[in-house]
Amino acid sequence: MRFITRDSTLGCRIRNLSETGARVQVTNSYWVPDLFELEIAYHDIRVPAKVVWRTAEELGIRFEANRRGMMTSAKQEEKVIQLKAERERLQQRVRELTEE
Repeated sequence: MRFITRDSTLGCRIRNLSETGARVQVTNSYWVPDLFELEIAYHDIRVPAKVVWRTAEELGIRFEANRRGMMTSAKQEEKVIQLKAERERLQQRVRELTEE
C-alpha cells in the first residue's frame, strides 16, 4: 500500500478484491490516511483509494477514479516521474549554459 504523499509505505494483505474496492488487512489501520494509493506490485497496478470503513486491523476501501481512469501501471508511473525529473535537470543545465 502506498500513500498518496509517497513518503511512506505500509505492507498489507488484500482480501475480497473487486473492480470497485477491497477489504485490506493491516497491522494498525489507524496509520492509514483516508485517501491513499494502493499499489499491487505483482500485478503492476496502482489505484487511488478511499477508506469507507475501518476496524483496528482492517479497512474497507473504494477505488477512486484518477485523471486517466481507474488503475495505472506502477512501473510506467515511476518511469514518468523519473523522466520529468531528468527533463527538469536538463532544462536547468540549458539555462545555466545560456547564461554563461
